[in-house]
Amino acid sequence: GVISDFDEPLAPAAMQSLDVPLRPPRATARRRPRHRLPPQAVAVFGGLLGLALIGTVVAVLIHRGGSGGGAPATSASARPGKVAATLAPASASAVASAAEPAPPPDPGPWRVASFKDDESVKLITGKLGTRSLTTALEEEHVPKPQIARILKSFDDAKLFDRPKKSHQYAVALDRASKRVRAFEYQASTTEVWQARENDEGRLAGTKLDLKIEQRRVTRAVTVATDLKSALVEAGFDDDLVGLIEETVGDRIPVEKLGKGATLRLSVQEQLVAGRFSKYLALDAIEYRLPRAEKRVRLYNFRSGHASGVFDTAGKAPFRSSWGPPLKVVRVTSKFNPKRMHPVLHTLMPHQGTDMGAPSGTPVYAVASGTVSHVGPHGPSGNLVLVLHPNGLESGYAHLSRFATGLKKGDKVESQQLVGYVGSTGRSTGPHLHFSIKKAGAYIDAMTVIKLNQERVVPKDDRPAFDTFRGEMDALLDGVAVPDAPAAPAEGADPDESDGNDQDNHDGDGDTAAPAASAAGKPEAGKPEEAGKPAEGPGAPPVTDDTKPESAVWK
Repeated sequence: GVISDFDEPLAPAAMQSLDVPLRPPRATARRRPRHRLPPQAVAVFGGLLGLALIGTVVAVLIHRGGSGGGAPATSASARPGKVAATLAPASASAVASAAEPAPPPDPGPWRVASFKDDESVKLITGKLGTRSLTTALEEEHVPKPQIARILKSFDDAKLFDRPKKSHQYAVALDRASKRVRAFEYQASTTEVWQARENDEGRLAGTKLDLKIEQRRVTRAVTVATDLKSALVEAGFDDDLVGLIEETVGDRIPVEKLGKGATLRLSVQEQLVAGRFSKYLALDAIEYRLPRAEKRVRLYNFRSGHASGVFDTAGKAPFRSSWGPPLKVVRVTSKFNPKRMHPVLHTLMPHQGTDMGAPSGTPVYAVASGTVSHVGPHGPSGNLVLVLHPNGLESGYAHLSRFATGLKKGDKVESQQLVGYVGSTGRSTGPHLHFSIKKAGAYIDAMTVIKLNQERVVPKDDRPAFDTFRGEMDALLDGVAVPDAPAAPAEGADPDESDGNDQDNHDGDGDTAAPAASAAGKPEAGKPEEAGKPAEGPGAPPVTDDTKPESAVWK
């Protein structure tokens, strides 16, 4: 039979009711007797089968056509309902396999700002500034008993003892009863404490679970007009511009990443309740400047003793907070407190560092500070001294002239013009005698200014760097760079180098140094006192030995 309920043979009583003649059983028969159904039984069974099929079709139509998309309605006693139930998983599977939009961001926990449209509640918000939380709430006219309720609602009694200017608060105050219904204290976008009235009317304080996540995003960008617009169009937040500037700034000005430039970036970003909060790191960047053929890749590597932005060779430019006194530094005589004079064979310390340069070359303050001396100073000739906030004092001797208007007491910034190279005082030719004092004693100036140079990933960190670089390369190579727009016109700035720029430190616009004076020729008014030692324990640094046969000035 077709349906299992009718597979068993009918009983004799049922056979008689249907006028089916009974055959006497055979005693020797071992197999099951076969029965033939009369036409009336076949009609009954056929009708039942038809009803089952009709029920199945109806159930399927209800399931597919329901406006709510829910399960079809079925009768507990109707077997066709079971057939319809087996179709539901197939339908759900088909929907899941189709392309669906990404789920909306998690709305996150309830926030006090939800009261903004409630006219019965006054929503008070603000920043602490220099005030304590209690003072700030009192100035917002929150009743003192309600302030006490807020403070008691948190288990940590010292939670608000270390306020910062940037900390924010929000209070939902019932207009009629002046009762606080909710309160929030935000130390940052990821640290928020909240007190909210429960069913008993008591404020219950807790730290919110903002579901903070971290994810990596790797994308390619082609600049059509400007970098900021290109990043936003590619799906980044415009805050990324600042991170890019920090990453490439030691090599190129970020302004060079203009029209026609292409980039590939791998960044880590923080999500709060499923929404973008901030960028955590720019781990790797590849850029190609307009009209440039080669691409430059940089890696923000942090491990062991190495920390910085390195290129593919593991090298990074070194930048000190103290800059050099000359744009181009050529050391001709080093600091040596125990120098033996090569001719006199007597101990004659060299208290500074001599730097050879043509007369008239601009000289810059190596760091911000206050001018403590401007003028002639014996064997040092024209001398400028600058006292710095950390107790160090820098000296610039043998100057041909001073920066216009410079005087004692002036505040100067790092890399501000203070004078020009010369050969005044005891000097055999134009050079800068540069010195630094610490607590009244001369020290090696070069250990302080640490002239800009390259640094390399340490040997012990090299395997980790190579692994990190390989991971970043795989990510960057996995995104295609869109076609770049046409390069800028020929009249545009031709200086489109890939990272070997030098800043112009000329404070007064004088970009070319005057011609050098004749070697060894003293300037007008220069004392003819070669070889005479400095006088007095506090005398400024001098260059005090002469080697006529040498063409290198000390």
